[in-house]
Amino acid sequence: QEDGHLAAMADETGYPVLIKAVAGGGGRGMRRVEKAKQFSDALAACRREAEAAFGDGRVLIERFVSAPRHIEVQVFADGEGNCLHLFERDCSMQRRHQKVIEEAPAPGMPEKMRKTMCAAAVNAAKAVGYRGAGTVEFIADSADGLRADRFYFMEMNTRLQVEHPVSEAITGIDLVDWQFRIAAGEALPVQQNEIAIIGHAIEARIYAEDPNSGFLPQSGQLHVLSWPNQRDGLRIDTGVEQGSVISAYYDPMIAKMIVHGSSREKAIAGLRQAIAECTILGVRSNLEFSHRLISLPEFIAADFDTSFIDQHTAHLCEAEMPVQAVIVAAESWLQFLLGGTGSPSSVWHQLRGWALLGLPRRDCLHLRINSKDVEVHINWEDGIRHYAINDGQREVTGSVSESTVQNSRLICIVDEQPIEACMWSDAKTRHVILSACGVHCDIVEQDMLNRAEDAGAASASLTAPMSGRIIRLVAVAGQHVAKGEQLAVLEAMKMEHILTAGFDGTVQMVGAAEGEQVQEGQIILVLASDEQVQDAAV
Repeated sequence: QEDGHLAAMADETGYPVLIKAVAGGGGRGMRRVEKAKQFSDALAACRREAEAAFGDGRVLIERFVSAPRHIEVQVFADGEGNCLHLFERDCSMQRRHQKVIEEAPAPGMPEKMRKTMCAAAVNAAKAVGYRGAGTVEFIADSADGLRADRFYFMEMNTRLQVEHPVSEAITGIDLVDWQFRIAAGEALPVQQNEIAIIGHAIEARIYAEDPNSGFLPQSGQLHVLSWPNQRDGLRIDTGVEQGSVISAYYDPMIAKMIVHGSSREKAIAGLRQAIAECTILGVRSNLEFSHRLISLPEFIAADFDTSFIDQHTAHLCEAEMPVQAVIVAAESWLQFLLGGTGSPSSVWHQLRGWALLGLPRRDCLHLRINSKDVEVHINWEDGIRHYAINDGQREVTGSVSESTVQNSRLICIVDEQPIEACMWSDAKTRHVILSACGVHCDIVEQDMLNRAEDAGAASASLTAPMSGRIIRLVAVAGQHVAKGEQLAVLEAMKMEHILTAGFDGTVQMVGAAEGEQVQEGQIILVLASDEQVQDAAV
């Protein structure tokens, strides 16, 4: 485990390599390293993550397979020496080395490879006298398609995993029931030849995270949580309900959504429909991301490996809010303002653009949508609201002709297209949250009295992207840093998040200390750009 020895082994193995925690799982304590000069920093980060998550900082060095499929086999063994498998699962859809979509059986799996891989998994369990439920995980090299001689043992998880419901769905076997029976000393209730694959199952992990910000975990209250109506083939496993709080101290998973169908195509279609019927307000989630992911033609054709999400990030994660979502967000705030005006017959409540002396009415709102300052101009004309919205980078225009709020649903006509959105608001905190056009919008007013000060600080401040603990503070006051240089390391939900400089500059102030627990949005340090420093000197 000495640094020099591990570096030498990485050189001998050949780059790229994968550093993995010995006691690890879930992608924690794992780094892909492309070049030797990156090895030292990656090793240190892996050890810190592994120590924090597992109390064991030891690591393994592996060759990184360039076109890998992550395929695993569910095994079960009793105390009498019997062991069998429940076929395989494909878990190649991953971000940050963590699974987000799992399915069974693995698409495109040749029958010869299935028999070889499942036999290898059973032999591995027997070799260690295993008992109970377990998962033997493999990396399959798919560069030339799946082949029986191109898969490699990765690890064994000695437990039931998050994705076990897809195995239950295709076999009709309750694995938790089996766990209890075997723990009570019973033998396996069936023989291998009595287990068959029935149809196809797919699971989506629904996380509180922001795909547009590198999948940063989110914490906060679930103000609205609505699942689709129960139906055949749909299963939802969750431990939260509307009003629950997603804490910064635990895994940010909200639920697992599993769909079973007679074919892979029908299972995917069912999952798309189920995701589209969900609503989550209060924290950003990967709902829309997951819907886009399983809708990609390449995914449907099973043309993927574990780098699939990274390769399609630009399409899966929209850098900008859709124009219609921006318009609906502004309209939702207007509806919120008019919500407490009293009688619907009041001229203030009719949204007709009425103004004294019959002059055309114009309004200006200063909002903050998803932490971005937005200026909203509204021109009223014959009951239609014409919006011109500027966020400092682009101007969005559009019109709203009709708009009503019914049972937390905002229904409006935007540029002659009907749009329905879910809306939550709190009059006390003057806060609106909206789910519109696949986007989660947090909307508050700008504090115009403190705006100049806030804008100046924001342009040069590094703030915590989420609640967490500062485990490493690299920069000090007075230090000059380059764009992209590491400034601090934040640990949240047992994962490390590296915070870097957005431009060349000098650290003016450090507002947090190593070991300190910080809240989302808290200033960690203030950075002055080289231009600002030069102007001040002049």
